[in-house]
Amino acid sequence: MASRDHFHRTRLKRIVRISILAYLVLFVGGVALGFLFAQQYDAPPTPDEVPLSLWWIALSFIFLVVSGAAKIYFYGGTVPPSLREGLLFGTVFLGISFVVDVLMVLVRVYYQAGLPLSYYLHPFFLLTALVVLGAAGAVGWYEARALASVRAPTPPPRPGGAVGKKRRRRKKGGRRR
Repeated sequence: MASRDHFHRTRLKRIVRISILAYLVLFVGGVALGFLFAQQYDAPPTPDEVPLSLWWIALSFIFLVVSGAAKIYFYGGTVPPSLREGLLFGTVFLGISFVVDVLMVLVRVYYQAGLPLSYYLHPFFLLTALVVLGAAGAVGWYEARALASVRAPTPPPRPGGAVGKKRRRRKKGGRRR
């Protein structure tokens, strides 16, 4: 039982490390996108002022980063890929993202910069949670299917007949039927 607990702790540590790295990539990418598109505003835009194209670019970027992070998580065979494992990865990633976002909101409140709740309640922001779960789950499902096809290839056909048919053996010296 101790080795199973060790496996789960190791797996969770791996998810946390990869999720933090993916969150940092998304954060830097988000800041870069914000600087590219926010130059036309005097103050930070509200979610409704953000161009629709920027939301779609951000969702695509999130999908790519989370898919890549999930591929890294399943790489090497230490974790057996499955839809369940992919959804677990996505859920832990969302939990880590939530904790980091709450810490950032607390810093904003401390410096009296206001609450950015309008972003967290926007439908596109809520869609990102579905994109994260969908991307991680899809990678887990796809990797499991790919692994299953590699592990259990179809057997080659038997010479002289269909798979599963037995050939009759002739007795020595006997006649053919």
